[in-house]
Amino acid sequence: MYSTIEAAIKLQQEPKSNGGILDVLKRQNRRLSQLVGDLLLLTRIDQKQLTGEYQSCCLNDLISDLIEELAFLAVETKVNLSKQVQVSEKLYVMGNEEQLYRLISNLIANAIQATSSGGKVTVFFRKE
Repeated sequence: MYSTIEAAIKLQQEPKSNGGILDVLKRQNRRLSQLVGDLLLLTRIDQKQLTGEYQSCCLNDLISDLIEELAFLAVETKVNLSKQVQVSEKLYVMGNEEQLYRLISNLIANAIQATSSGGKVTVFFRKE
């Protein structure tokens, strides 16, 4: 990451020649941030600091937020991201909303990253 930052600083004087280095830096930053979050979670799990902090979580809202949040990743990788909601009412579950968010986020992000450019990722949401 350091070398990418150094190259970006040097090329700031010649903006036309940055050749996507700032984009690489942005992706590396996002990956590093996710890694730090994952390491903090693993540490809490290892130290048994996660408690049964369960609350009512609306899965409809959670999935809508994630589709909106991960749209940038889909655009970057030229993947069409969509959702199909097949429930007529709001669906609530008892759980740790932060962990559910992380779980579903990882599933969608992995699907986007594993899909070829020009492909499609559809998140199906139904009650079964």
